[in-house]
Amino acid sequence: MTRVMVVDDDLSVCATLVAFLEDCGYEVYSFNSGESAYEWIRTNRVDVAVVDLRLPAMSGDRLILNMRELLPDLPCVIYTGSPDFDPGSQYVELENVPVFRKPLVDLTVLLDEIEALSQEVSSHGVDHGSGR
Repeated sequence: MTRVMVVDDDLSVCATLVAFLEDCGYEVYSFNSGESAYEWIRTNRVDVAVVDLRLPAMSGDRLILNMRELLPDLPCVIYTGSPDFDPGSQYVELENVPVFRKPLVDLTVLLDEIEALSQEVSSHGVDHGSGR
């Protein structure tokens, strides 16, 4: 089963995304701050991370960079309400990270990206381990 991390400080957005992904058969771990997500990922593993940008204290882009220090091959998706964010303009390490703008009318677009990233991980033989 594909394991997905969702990090969003907006509780309703987080709950909606978690419910949708669980209904689609994913094992989902949710966090409302970058710090709590980072602490968890230090001893646990997921196949894909979906991260909001505007988080209290540790921003989403900083969280992705920190997680990639631990897990360089961890596929991430940015799910943000920030209309002008261009990851490659701020951090070269984020230039290939897919960006989805909130609100998504059709969550299956995000679902397709998560599925593609998880398949890519599987086909490259990357194993993030269960960590549990």
